[in-house]
Amino acid sequence: MKLETLNASCCGRLEELPAGVGRMEKLRELLINDTAIREIPMSKWGLKELHTLNVSGCRSLEELPIGVEGLEKLRELLINDTAIRKIPIGRHGFRELKTMCASYCEELAQLPIPSRSLWLLTKLDLSHSGIEEFPEGIVNLRSLTQLDLSYSWVEKLPRSFKSLVYLSQLNLSHSGIREFPNFEGYMKWLTHLDLSHTGIEELPKSMNSLKEVTHLNLSYLGIKRLPQSMEDLVSLQHLLLRGCYLLRHLLDSIERLTSLTKLDLQSTRIVELPPEMRNMKNLKILGHSLNKRNRALRVFKAKRRIETRRSYSAEFIRESAEFVFTQRLNLKIQTAMFQMAAEVPFNIPSISARRSSGGSFGSWSKLMMRMLRWL
Repeated sequence: MKLETLNASCCGRLEELPAGVGRMEKLRELLINDTAIREIPMSKWGLKELHTLNVSGCRSLEELPIGVEGLEKLRELLINDTAIRKIPIGRHGFRELKTMCASYCEELAQLPIPSRSLWLLTKLDLSHSGIEEFPEGIVNLRSLTQLDLSYSWVEKLPRSFKSLVYLSQLNLSHSGIREFPNFEGYMKWLTHLDLSHTGIEELPKSMNSLKEVTHLNLSYLGIKRLPQSMEDLVSLQHLLLRGCYLLRHLLDSIERLTSLTKLDLQSTRIVELPPEMRNMKNLKILGHSLNKRNRALRVFKAKRRIETRRSYSAEFIRESAEFVFTQRLNLKIQTAMFQMAAEVPFNIPSISARRSSGGSFGSWSKLMMRMLRWL
């Protein structure tokens, strides 16, 4: 059969594929996402031309077929929101794969990556997964440019992380990270860094090593000050500090950030803006939760027309509702578990509901065991 694309997406009652699908030699795209499929048929000589395999939302699917790593022309593997516990990555496996997305795979706790495999992988998404430790094998992914470990239980990055020299986007938000990663001397191509909602309480002096960063999200951290070395981030366009309740002052020479176009200071304790900010020609958006009597702010508004966001997008409302819910849940857990402790940690990894129609959390016992181990 010369069929090149098989699209059965969103066929919620589809539980089984014909055995002949696994013998198709010309099939390039197999799209069976959001179905009730439990098994993917695959023969020894079939699916050799397959470029895209999308099984996202197949919550009854627990494993990938044996030999899938040997599909030499596979470029895209999407297994988001499935019950898959293991991704079979053998030596020299997935040679041509460029995108692997495994978000919301709650049963996926480990991802062993042998050497000489996934050489061409550029995007890896493990957000909302059950990953508990940073996969050591990721350091072998020399072509990786996008890495998403948000909402995971990863607590720290290994020293070998510096081998990801071409990484441009790194998302560690809502993870177990407690210390700012040491990027000094490498990560020269990093442009997007998201560390929001983590347990970081201090920023290093080596922040100036992130010279190419354009988007930096430090929202809801326990930081008290910004290191002066951040003045050298001349490429920085978006600086998000929303929810940094302990932050009282901005950089003394913030006007050196000449590329800055967005500065979010909502829900911080900053009440004074440096007068030099009126010379920042590119600044267009400014958090509006500041003291209206601040003279420097009045002068700044008089000198430059700025845009103040007073209408909230649907995405912001959703994120805010999720943050309020998780913070209340975290507070209850902390109160119960740290009554006799001398100090309550500033933040613990947030808990997010699984993206399902019922919005359930999955296994509570497993969740509590992970939280106890994290604490």
